[in-house]
Amino acid sequence: MKKIILLLLALVVGFPVVLAETTSAYANQEQKIYCTATIDDEFADNKVMVVLNENASRSDKDYSVSDFISYGCIRVEDLTEFATETVQSNGDNEMVNIENYKRVLSLTLNQNSKENVLHVINCLIEREDVLYAGPDYIMTTSSISSNDTYATSQWAINNIGLKSCWDFTQGSTDVVVGVMDTGIDGTHPDLSSYIINELCRDFTSGQEVVVGCPLDNDGHGTHVAGIIGAIGNNNLGITGVNWNVKLVSLKVFDGQENSLVSNVGAAIGYAQRVGIKILNFSGGWKNDQQYNDMAYDALIGNYSGLLICATGNEANNNDENPRYPASYSNSNILSVGAIDSGNNRCAFSNYGEETVDIFAPGENILSSFTESVCEESVTFYDGTKFCELDYEHRSFYEADAVSRGISLEFLAENFFTIYRRQPSIYKCMTHHANGYHYMRGTSMAAPYVTGVAALLLSLNSNLTAVQLKAAILNSAENINITLPDNTSQSVKKLNAYNAVKYVLANHNDGTIVVSGSKTRLKRLNGASDIYNKKKSLLKLTVNDGVSCRISVSANYATKVTLFDDSFNIETTLTSGLINNYILDTPGVYYLQTEFVEEVVDTITIHIDELGHIHSGAWLYFSNSQHRRICLCGETFYEVHCVEYQDSRDGYATCLGCGANLDLALDFADIIRSIGNRRVTLNGSYILPSGIVVLKEEDVDAYMAGTLIFYNENELPITA
Repeated sequence: MKKIILLLLALVVGFPVVLAETTSAYANQEQKIYCTATIDDEFADNKVMVVLNENASRSDKDYSVSDFISYGCIRVEDLTEFATETVQSNGDNEMVNIENYKRVLSLTLNQNSKENVLHVINCLIEREDVLYAGPDYIMTTSSISSNDTYATSQWAINNIGLKSCWDFTQGSTDVVVGVMDTGIDGTHPDLSSYIINELCRDFTSGQEVVVGCPLDNDGHGTHVAGIIGAIGNNNLGITGVNWNVKLVSLKVFDGQENSLVSNVGAAIGYAQRVGIKILNFSGGWKNDQQYNDMAYDALIGNYSGLLICATGNEANNNDENPRYPASYSNSNILSVGAIDSGNNRCAFSNYGEETVDIFAPGENILSSFTESVCEESVTFYDGTKFCELDYEHRSFYEADAVSRGISLEFLAENFFTIYRRQPSIYKCMTHHANGYHYMRGTSMAAPYVTGVAALLLSLNSNLTAVQLKAAILNSAENINITLPDNTSQSVKKLNAYNAVKYVLANHNDGTIVVSGSKTRLKRLNGASDIYNKKKSLLKLTVNDGVSCRISVSANYATKVTLFDDSFNIETTLTSGLINNYILDTPGVYYLQTEFVEEVVDTITIHIDELGHIHSGAWLYFSNSQHRRICLCGETFYEVHCVEYQDSRDGYATCLGCGANLDLALDFADIIRSIGNRRVTLNGSYILPSGIVVLKEEDVDAYMAGTLIFYNENELPITA
């Protein structure tokens, strides 16, 4: 009953109100609460919620359709019926707030029209016994949010729909991403535990050098790595696109952020050799077209993974003046331009109708930065911090201070006197906190795409580079950007959530079709490749003319969510050892199963095709029907529990209220299916309609969620 009280409070608090007094005996001087809902609000088009005033709530009146027939009402449900009986009898029930009790009715109307709902609400509020009338609002689940300190400063999270992605996957440590850059700060607390030190390499000398714990004296590569996979939800710093992913530092830039094409090629060849399927390269080169085509064929063409590249920051048309490798047309290369928080092309970003595949956030991007650079930084007289300069100027002024025999602090205080220029002209990034900087560039846009590719690979590790690229591009939004000559161009913008839904819908091996031919049984393992060790996904197609009942059972506590074909939640079944849901609308659905604990075990999903296998009695004795038959309407773990009956005379006692239920047809059905039942070691079992028949020895274990049901013919042998 606590849930009902909370619902009532939400109804009262959730709306702006206009106060009015009534004088009837029913009203008892209570102030009416007027709903201000509009047609644009999200609510059911045939439902009205009614809160009765105090006198009406405490009366013994049994409200029915006849009380609301003039409003087109075809059904009345008292959502507080059990509490009403307690209040009327002055019963002592700690779960009922008797002092502030209000009855809540749910009315179903004969017209499916939001306009009619609002009209009926306006009429109902004039009744003497009604305290409030309002719509039955549509609820949605809250997307998962990161608790990281600076996550609210990461505007790109909402821009590309990451929160909705994280409802399905936060990435996987089975996915490995290579970062070809200036290195990664291997000691950074937001990155260190996800870096595979034994695979990190330095290619800047022209040789493949084992580095152990990687270094990044520049900070650029650390910033890129943080966007891809800074540890999420750890109450620290920022969150990456992936909360869980493995990172490999492939250092190809020296201290001046320069490199050779051969070094990049060596890093790509190494990634191919050790099996890294995704590479980020936030760099590039411009050179003779013929030479680069040859380099491309020799160094990039044989890589089987996906290579995501920045397009460059010269506000250049890459169609006319190519930048490589982003401008190559190979099927496993994705080239990325940069947009700001308003979905405008960043003024610096290169573009190209033929050579730029997609745009992603690249302006004012907060991410991880080499922590030691920030810790050792001094502040210039104008407020500019030393760590905000690019690496080349940091190195120059450090060396110059040594040659002049002065401290870096003295140089910072007297910079203008020494150099006759302001230090701020060399500022290329913004210090946020030790180990975190704001940066801008297509270098930041590329890792957002890389991070999404890693998310997709966590959903299905068998995706090829071509499939990953197609998923990202086919699910992208279409936006218009303005070019330097003020003309407009239609381009694709990264949408992480659309990409996740695309993979779940098109690359899902767990599929079942309900067509009316037979009852099917699908087993999903907790370590399924679709999702990760805790989650799995089943694609369900219900054909025309078929009704089915979904029953889920598991040896461990689970959460099962049914989505429609657009991944909107249809229903959620939580906890308990068996749950049921009747589905009779044709279409494509998705069943997401999630173990509460990270265990490798089996969850069983039974799809019973009601319309073709069982009689109407099966439907009649479904869980929803038993709610109406049972006086209490209460359930445990979303299913009824009844007392075990040795005689099986067709009657059982509800453990919720003690009412007798006529389950004759249920018992008859299960007698015919002996050998296929779900039973416990003590002899408790599950009826076809989902009713759990418990022996006394099993009641406590069931309520605790630890009772195990087995297929009858698979019971373990006991001594």
